[in-house]
Amino acid sequence: MRASESPDEGVTLDALIAAVRAGDPDAATPLFCTLRPIVRRFLVARFGRGGRVHPWAEDVEQETLFRVHVHFHACRASSVGGFVAWVLVIARTAALDALRAELPVERDTVRSAIEQFADENSADDGDDSPSRAVRVVQAQALLSPCDAELLWLRIVANRSWVEVGRELGISWTAARRRYQRAQRFLRAVLDGADRRGDAS
Repeated sequence: MRASESPDEGVTLDALIAAVRAGDPDAATPLFCTLRPIVRRFLVARFGRGGRVHPWAEDVEQETLFRVHVHFHACRASSVGGFVAWVLVIARTAALDALRAELPVERDTVRSAIEQFADENSADDGDDSPSRAVRVVQAQALLSPCDAELLWLRIVANRSWVEVGRELGISWTAARRRYQRAQRFLRAVLDGADRRGDAS
């Protein structure tokens, strides 16, 4: 089924959006039935490993659709693409909220995140637990937006170097070099923190 098509043959997503905006109570259910697989594909692409997604995905789907329902009339998108992009921003936020809830942020967790991803051997150790994704989020805060996205694609989404490069618009070798530079930066941050600790 195309993203612009609803489960009811011939009813397009833009028609459903318009109907819900116009107050049609019968349009809401088919609209959300159409959005559900779109949200699921997004979660698999952004948070999955090997084509599967974390067990909390169903809860994230439900939370996403609930937030879309609550804030529906706040969306000012004038196209189907814009509306779907708005929904996926909500999905990403809901997923990150769920991940953070899995691992309460304590004083030493940011250091743990840096230690894990600054180490060349442990960065690709295959751990796909929710806490690992949370540690990525924590480490991302120290990096440039591009490097933060690269870390996410490589560690959480488990993309190959070719896929990472394609998404960032660079070669796979450039993506890998940028990743290694980010690791060196994280190690430098860690070393600096250690030196400040020794001096105190």
